Amino acid sequence: MSQLKRIVEPVIALRQSQALRNTAFNFVGVIWRAGLSILLIPFYVHRLSPQEWGLVAFCIALQGILALCEVGLGQLIPREISRAKASGGSNLPRTFGIFSAAYMGVGALVAAPGFLFAGWIQTHWLQGTAAASSGHIEVRLAFVMFFFQFWNAVHLGFWNGTQEQKTVNVRQTLFATAKHGAAAFLVLLWSPTAAAYLVGFTTLTGVEWSVNRWSIRKQLANERALVKLTDVLALLKETAGFSVAIFAGMAVSQIDRFTLSSLVSLADYGRYIAVASLGLAFFQVQGPVLNAFLPRLSTELPRGERRSLRQLALAVVVLNLLPSLLMAALAPTILRWWIRDAQLQSVGALPLQLIFLAVGVNSLYQIFYQQMVVFGSAKVIGTINVVNLIVGSAFMLYFAPRIGVEAGGWVWLLCATLQLAGGILWAAKSRVKTARNPDRASIRAVYWRITFCFAAAGFIGALLIQANFWPALAAGLSVTDVAALAHSLHEIGTLKILFYDDRVDLLGLFVLYAPGYLVGSWMFAVVNLALLLIAAWLYEHLVLNGSAAKSNGFALVGICANVFLLLLMPGPNKELPLLVLSLAICWTLVTRPRQWIVMGIAIAAGAAAFRLGYGAILAAIVVTAALAETLKRSEAEVVVVVGGACAVVVPLIWLGAEWLPLFHINIETAQRISGQVLAAPDLSFLSISQSLLAWLKRCLLNTASLAVYPVVWQSTGAPYWVGVGYWLFGILNVLAFGACTVTALARRSFPDRGPQIMAMCWLSAWLMLSVSLYVQPRYQMVLLPLGIATFAALPSRVRVRLLMVTVLCVCVPMAIRSNHLFPVVQPDVFKANPYDWVPERPQ
Repeated sequence: MSQLKRIVEPVIALRQSQALRNTAFNFVGVIWRAGLSILLIPFYVHRLSPQEWGLVAFCIALQGILALCEVGLGQLIPREISRAKASGGSNLPRTFGIFSAAYMGVGALVAAPGFLFAGWIQTHWLQGTAAASSGHIEVRLAFVMFFFQFWNAVHLGFWNGTQEQKTVNVRQTLFATAKHGAAAFLVLLWSPTAAAYLVGFTTLTGVEWSVNRWSIRKQLANERALVKLTDVLALLKETAGFSVAIFAGMAVSQIDRFTLSSLVSLADYGRYIAVASLGLAFFQVQGPVLNAFLPRLSTELPRGERRSLRQLALAVVVLNLLPSLLMAALAPTILRWWIRDAQLQSVGALPLQLIFLAVGVNSLYQIFYQQMVVFGSAKVIGTINVVNLIVGSAFMLYFAPRIGVEAGGWVWLLCATLQLAGGILWAAKSRVKTARNPDRASIRAVYWRITFCFAAAGFIGALLIQANFWPALAAGLSVTDVAALAHSLHEIGTLKILFYDDRVDLLGLFVLYAPGYLVGSWMFAVVNLALLLIAAWLYEHLVLNGSAAKSNGFALVGICANVFLLLLMPGPNKELPLLVLSLAICWTLVTRPRQWIVMGIAIAAGAAAFRLGYGAILAAIVVTAALAETLKRSEAEVVVVVGGACAVVVPLIWLGAEWLPLFHINIETAQRISGQVLAAPDLSFLSISQSLLAWLKRCLLNTASLAVYPVVWQSTGAPYWVGVGYWLFGILNVLAFGACTVTALARRSFPDRGPQIMAMCWLSAWLMLSVSLYVQPRYQMVLLPLGIATFAALPSRVRVRLLMVTVLCVCVPMAIRSNHLFPVVQPDVFKANPYDWVPERPQ
């Protein structure tokens, strides 16, 4: 009953609250304004030429791009007005006057240069501009409209702060109707040009500012507070940190419109803006909910009350998330009904679906974002938004010239997903820090909630891929190695055939995944689920039960950070069992139980049953660590010794292949992958130098190749989700390398033994994996949780720098290669469904 009461109470309270009334007014206003634009866009598209509509679309987008200059004032004015009113209202005129002066000054500073350089924008920035007037009147009108519209935002912020949403929405609705009416009238009866459209909008925007200004002066009884320049500068200085964070966030929302305006033709740009306007109309639906709840959250959350937060979460899911998902599913049909333009439909269907999905993801992020606003977490918001801005800009610069306006939809979904991930990390970290008893039990509770959700998603997805193998294969969701292993195990069937066919390399998989080919393919997913949970349990005991992690928000996602694991769940694979064994051997090295050397060698032998070379690497780490303990040497020195040993072994691989099967197999595999016979080097100085340089090159490629050379498209044009998973792992792999290197090099600054050992394991395995004659960064996937845990143990300032370096290491090479074609992969082909085929058993 208590659980039911907790669920029902927010619903009842929401029905009776002022927030419901404000939300209702906001919704009516937003729906009317958005609906009016959506209904008139087909009229403008058919009435204006493609170039003229493209110019109108650019001027509309320009208003959103220039709104970046609001730099957070719009987020803060409702809060400050609300607090001024709650304190008695005596400071209300002065607070309004300071914000009004700030808006006027910023608007003028931006509009004036734009007005002067309108000719360059219209003739040089835009691609395929229609014949412009001698005075470039279209772009100049757009900047004049921006000035009055920007300054008018202070009036709307005032009424939102006093919770007069009815006034806001009545006025916005009336003037939006008048603007569209005037623009449509002039386009229809005067001239079908962009200039006619903008004359109507700009004139009515100036009238709207005048009427709203007069109304607020009257509401304040014409009381004018003396506002000094120092007051305005003090406001900007006070909100500088938060304003920069908001600026970056708003810039993220404009990446697509800003970059596409110069990278695609004006006609295609107009088509994209038309489609995006429909999708982004749902983005505006968030505004009524957030504006209604923010004043209450500002006063309740600092007191520890969370009732309004629960109401906000409920409202977001019902009013934002579910409608967005429904619209994404119906997007192609809606587009056909809305605009009867075959070219626009073919160009805009996919971007529209992606934008709808992005709006749904972003609505969930707003639950966390509003809490960050209230608690003033400017650095967190700034970090999330700066990362988004860099990643999104690099994505657009690389993809927009190749896939056109589709890149706009993809960048929306990418940035929304990154924002949500950042919000979840912030909430997990804040919850642990603000708990009344921040003990290990509370940390483990959050950790296991995240892990169970991740495991459940993987298990359900595995069953769906098995049941829909052919569509999953075409969509790039089925990992070829996993499907091939499932087919091989079904084909072998018995231990006798395993040895008869000389497939001893599959012995570990054959034993571990026996339920899958004896009972049913669904048992593959069950075994993988068990392996994932065992790995999570080992990670908990290795990282969360100790003092190694100083940032629980990052440490909590050590296992779940690698989303590629989800794609491995449908069938047998080597990564999950090796992940368990890697965590087990690291736990042995950290805790050093009795007979730990024997335990470590036994674990390494188990790893060799799945991957012979990796088992040898783990054994070498155990032996080297044992020698270091005997000689009282540090973990950093272990890495140096391992690196020196690798440098000695690299030139001797061909010589050692005569008596070491491991080296012989590696040479044969490298030759099969490269398709050519590799010449055995001699032991001359030049040959040894070339071997060492090749080893260092493989070290670099094993660290960064998946991140900077992503393969995310199939030759059919469909996304290659397996490649996306590799790409995300590659980015995290670069981050792990940086964290482990910093930890090892600065061991005196970070003396905790746990992170030092985890960094030693990661770096030693990386160096020895690179001895292999072929590059295989996927083999490091089993080490990723150790790298993430090492990263989490670093101080905050170091983590921020490593994050920024990682983003730059990924984005800069992609931006440099923006003129090169992105590599694609041929769709995978199988003769039979490996999860449905049942072999004939020998009699």
